[in-house]
Amino acid sequence: MSNEPLPYNPERQIPSVTKPALRMGAMIALMLIIYTLILYITGNANNRYVNWISYALMITGLWLGTKNYRDEQLGGTITFGQAYKMSFLTSFFSALIFAVFLYIYFKFLARDVMQEMKTISEQDLLDNPDISEDQAEMTMNIFNNYVFIPFSLAFTSILSFSFLGALLSLLVAGMVQRKTETPTV
Repeated sequence: MSNEPLPYNPERQIPSVTKPALRMGAMIALMLIIYTLILYITGNANNRYVNWISYALMITGLWLGTKNYRDEQLGGTITFGQAYKMSFLTSFFSALIFAVFLYIYFKFLARDVMQEMKTISEQDLLDNPDISEDQAEMTMNIFNNYVFIPFSLAFTSILSFSFLGALLSLLVAGMVQRKTETPTV
């Protein structure tokens, strides 16, 4: 396919973004799943510093998916709004798929990781000089009953990935947008 932008046509039909966003979202989720399993196998599941790599994987996937949609489906031109929509839907679909994995991961595979998360959170609360021991104990009871359960962690990941996806999509849309040439009269 030529890299030349399509000529301006106000009646041009825009291809659906759902299918390519779902496909790329599944690929991003698969990359994140593999990365999570590698971290689990190597004992780095709760390492805050190596978890930053997941953000790089996500933004790379969003950029590649949106760029591919622009080049393959739209003939090389895309507005900021179209790019944002593609990128955000991709991140939302990847969040949904990854949340299903996280539920299974914490429910059946990585109960030890969840226990370690509880321990780290409890230690962080106890080390905080602004929180009394009673407040820390009460907070940990709430965490244990409502936060550190597989469904809650999976649901929270949908919200956080969607919010992060909304922010990253602004960046991706700015990088990928390519305006059409409007005819001069």
